[in-house]
Amino acid sequence: MKWDGNRLAVHVEPGEVRAITRGGYDWTKKFGAIVTAARDLGHSTMIVDGEAVFLDDQGRSDFGLLQRAIGKKPSLRDAGEIIFYAFDLLYLDGHDLQNLPLSERRRQLERSSAAGVARYAFRRR
Repeated sequence: MKWDGNRLAVHVEPGEVRAITRGGYDWTKKFGAIVTAARDLGHSTMIVDGEAVFLDDQGRSDFGLLQRAIGKKPSLRDAGEIIFYAFDLLYLDGHDLQNLPLSERRRQLERSSAAGVARYAFRRR
């Protein structure tokens, strides 16, 4: 499935959580609900790769709705409705996980997340 959203790496560090785009931009303020949810996971450090999406009334991702929700212009939709689909766990509590098989990183991602914080959209590889 191809999500029509913004790819983000959510970085949890002691005292700080940031949402960084693929292009390296810090969009922490735009994705405040995602940042708050990541902060509440209880890990000292982690990096989660995923996609921020906004679903329309039929459950399809809609980039226009996402842009309006995080933009400066008034929107009928709230930025708190943005969903973070987590794909991969790259770093957890001081351990670089990138050399582990993807299946193991995904298992750790599922175990490390609280219910309702992130949805999972694992792609088959």
